[in-house]
Amino acid sequence: MAQVGFSDLLQRAEELSSGLETNLELPHVQRSFQQLLDAGQKLCSKTTQQQDDMQIKASLLLCTEGKDVPRISDKLKSLASTTNNLDQLQTRYETDIEGFLQAEHESAILGAVEQEKSNCLKDMDQRHWKGIVTSWEKEKENILKSLIGSDGNLQFIRDTPVSKGSEMFGNIANKKGLPSSMKPWELAYSEKVMAYIDELLSSKSTLPLGKHCENGAVKMKTTEITSMWKMVNHIIVSQNQNLFSGQRDPKLLLQHAQQYLEQTYREYMLSSVYSLAQSAELGGAPSTLNLVKSFLKISPVSTNQEYIVGGQKLSLSTRTTMKLHFKRTVRTSSDIYKIAVYCIIGKFSFMDEHKEIVKKTEDYLWFKLCQVNIEITSESSDDLSLKQLQNLVSVVYGEGHFHANDNPLLYFQVLFLTCQFEAAIEFLSRFDSLLPHAVHIALVLHENNQLYTSGAQATLLTEINDANSLSSICILNIAQLVMLYTQRFELSNPSIAMNYFYFLRDVQHEGQSLFEKCLCELIQETGEYEMLLGRLNSDGSRKYGLVDKYCSDPKELITKVATVTEKKGLYEDAVLLYDLSGNSDKVLQLLNRLLCVAVSKTDEFHPERARVKKLSLDIAERYRMQNTVTAASLQSTFHLLLDLIAFFDLYHADQHEQAFDVLSQLQLLPTDTEQVSEFAQAFKMHSDEIRQNVAPLLLASMNLLTKKSTKSSKTERTQLKKTARALIIFAGMLPYHLPADTTSLLVKLEVQLK
Repeated sequence: MAQVGFSDLLQRAEELSSGLETNLELPHVQRSFQQLLDAGQKLCSKTTQQQDDMQIKASLLLCTEGKDVPRISDKLKSLASTTNNLDQLQTRYETDIEGFLQAEHESAILGAVEQEKSNCLKDMDQRHWKGIVTSWEKEKENILKSLIGSDGNLQFIRDTPVSKGSEMFGNIANKKGLPSSMKPWELAYSEKVMAYIDELLSSKSTLPLGKHCENGAVKMKTTEITSMWKMVNHIIVSQNQNLFSGQRDPKLLLQHAQQYLEQTYREYMLSSVYSLAQSAELGGAPSTLNLVKSFLKISPVSTNQEYIVGGQKLSLSTRTTMKLHFKRTVRTSSDIYKIAVYCIIGKFSFMDEHKEIVKKTEDYLWFKLCQVNIEITSESSDDLSLKQLQNLVSVVYGEGHFHANDNPLLYFQVLFLTCQFEAAIEFLSRFDSLLPHAVHIALVLHENNQLYTSGAQATLLTEINDANSLSSICILNIAQLVMLYTQRFELSNPSIAMNYFYFLRDVQHEGQSLFEKCLCELIQETGEYEMLLGRLNSDGSRKYGLVDKYCSDPKELITKVATVTEKKGLYEDAVLLYDLSGNSDKVLQLLNRLLCVAVSKTDEFHPERARVKKLSLDIAERYRMQNTVTAASLQSTFHLLLDLIAFFDLYHADQHEQAFDVLSQLQLLPTDTEQVSEFAQAFKMHSDEIRQNVAPLLLASMNLLTKKSTKSSKTERTQLKKTARALIIFAGMLPYHLPADTTSLLVKLEVQLK
């Protein structure tokens, strides 16, 4: 490298200096070495101070979390020293046998540890995903149990439109042979519901539905459920007759609830007295008073029900006088029973709980029911309205106070006796084992016009404001409740499900009876067309189905089912249903649509073609024998499609002569160039189903001409060429766009013919 002189260095320095001076964006600063040193030290001191501040903040944070900062520092130092020791390990040589064995031993241990770690992670991952899948399956099951569309409809739609075809009525799946999915209570209730529906439809003197269900509960020998049904029937039904024909009467319902509690307690006193007859010393004329005296001899500490049974209504003046006397003298009395008697008869001081006397839920309910003033027009501190009582037991106390999850029947009784029927049924329906009871209690109330119901809201229970009262009312979606219940067994026992749907006959949704709506969906879901709707006999008469039990003329219902089936794309099923309802024009219209896409196919590779062909031929023969009147255009298209089916059958079977004769008889294609214009004009008059098949028809005709020319004489070949030329011209004159490959094939076949 050549030595650089001082002049060269000076020149380079000047060049660099001039380059810096040309940059006008930055100011030119001149500093000495001392100034640069001071600036560097200032920056260094700032950085150190920031690091110290960060360390102080970190120490404070760790201390607030309960960490020992000095001990952590010692641990970090020990780890650092360990790292240094690892760096100081001696290098192992290849001839060091002891070191080699030690390394292999350590490698084996580490390998086993890593393998076990990998297995643990894999097992943990599998368990994790298994838990997630299980939880999702449970969640999906719960959703599917309660899932109903926001419009109140069940979403029963097939994933793909698979049609059952013409064999639907001949080979129906034997749903009756399936194992029943119904539980004992469901079977017991279904028998009673069927008996009630049969009596109702036969216009016989019917036993109330509640009594039917109570008899079923007695047969099942379940004390709690039997008692529940006795309570329901005592409040709703009296002397085997329906009590209510109009709107709900709270006053009458509360009277029955109070009478039920009194009767239940009287039965308890009787059983207690008879069990200890000697100690009770029951005698004298049979009366409630003597019964109470005998009961007090064996149970001196008891509730106040035995003292007051059926108090009379007080006049306003008497009640006012009694109220003043109660406030002046009785309220401060030491006789707790006397205070309770005044509170019950006078219907005041309802906020007093009387814990010394009222120790059971039944006693509390009876006490409060006696204090309710139905005729109250404004809320007062001394008057208990029905709404206040309902709010007290369902909101103030609620499910937690009554341990509803542990004893659901008790909480149901509390709600039911306070006339909260809708809330009681909704609560009972939450329990899977109690859902059958909830459904049938709802049906009993619905049959007696004692349930506020609707089929429109999306939720099972909806609270709305009542314009005619001071409070809100609850609306129960009875349709959703019934469908939630019947989906358990409707596939295996559709006839039983129909009985439950019949209770929805008066519930309207979107201008349609929910009975018909549910019935249509049931028929679509099960596919039991013959069992539910009936079938056509060979003579055209209809064999009755289960719907005839509920409908005097089921044709309208069958038409609705057929319309829904058609909208889903199940045209073969729709054909059979329209045929069952007697709508022959719709039958031919759908058959034309099915035949249109099946004309040029083969039965061997397209079984649906053979099925549609058989169905069409059977219907054509029956219509001919019965002289069924249909639209002329539909009928002509239908028979022409059947003729095309026959032509293509012969064509695919290589029966060329017979196929050529059928084609000539159809008069759809010209045989000479002079006929082209006439046939082109006639082609416009055919329906769309015929025009859609002109392309395969032209190809098949040209193929027949080509094959026939190989066995024909010279004169015949000349005529065949003219026919082929006419077909080419005809194809060009059609006001219908043919596929490009069809035109090219026609030209190619004509060339082969020449």
